[in-house]
Amino acid sequence: MMVKESVVWDIAQSLLMPAGAIGDDCFHETLELPAPIRLYTVDTFVENQHFSFVFCTPYEVGWRTLAASLSDIAACGGKALHFLVGLVLPVTASEDDIEAFYLGMKACLKASHCTAQLIGGDTVKGNQWVINLTIIGETSASLKRNQAHCGDYLIATGHHGLSNLGLRLLQQNPKADKSFLPVQQFLKPLPKLEAGQGLQAISPTSALMDSSDGLADACLKIAHASGVQVLLNQDWLPIASPLLAYGVDHAQNAILYGGEDFELVGTIRPDVWHANLTALKRLGFRVHGWVVEATVPSAWVVSGETVEVHQRLQPLTFEKTFHHFS
Repeated sequence: MMVKESVVWDIAQSLLMPAGAIGDDCFHETLELPAPIRLYTVDTFVENQHFSFVFCTPYEVGWRTLAASLSDIAACGGKALHFLVGLVLPVTASEDDIEAFYLGMKACLKASHCTAQLIGGDTVKGNQWVINLTIIGETSASLKRNQAHCGDYLIATGHHGLSNLGLRLLQQNPKADKSFLPVQQFLKPLPKLEAGQGLQAISPTSALMDSSDGLADACLKIAHASGVQVLLNQDWLPIASPLLAYGVDHAQNAILYGGEDFELVGTIRPDVWHANLTALKRLGFRVHGWVVEATVPSAWVVSGETVEVHQRLQPLTFEKTFHHFS
């Protein structure tokens, strides 16, 4: 029977890691003042599991993998400083493939207005492409999942579900139009670095994470880390028009559980939201719901105009979210 991902991390934490080392998008290291908080994150991407050359070029793989890792830095309100790339390459990988891969990374940095520099890595021969990315960043105040409080607004950037639709279209037709928004969103996502840094400057005690594993996953993880109940108002969810063309049920499932949108999901005090409304909207944030007190941490899809008068429609569940070993 396949081992569960949570068991892998339980073993690593019990044997090697200090308390609190995992549980957020990055590990947070507080240095001696006046130094900022240092951020560390690592991701591994395996060919035919996290990307496929059937419908992705090496250039797009370079872009997508770096964007995914930078999103973890964005999720903590941080600035990316340096990164390292470990590559496992099959003998079929050509020099042109590798150059295109790094050009994709370079283009992602430029499009994201990110000045992080590649400072090293490793290369190994193997049976398929495996990409390991380590990013080092910094922030002056940590935005963490456990900082949601009763009475906060639930906020998020962008439109969820587009990347999932883009993947489905590419799986159906590897030559799908790459200028079509959902396909573009899947192949060339943009990490929300400016939005994360902007929220950190406005509200340094907010909760925040990215939605790489889906909007439902983010709501649940914030709820459990903070010991609260998150109410996601379906009436306030922005639905991109390409999703509606495939039906309301598909759109809602893609929005909640699709993943790989690399948007930001967090919480903020209502008074701070209203006092900084123009700046927060410019950063792409919208109110998606509320945070309320909970006996048992949970997240729900609800409907209604106010937190006092709302209808609970369905609980969000981890069973439907992405699991690496499922």
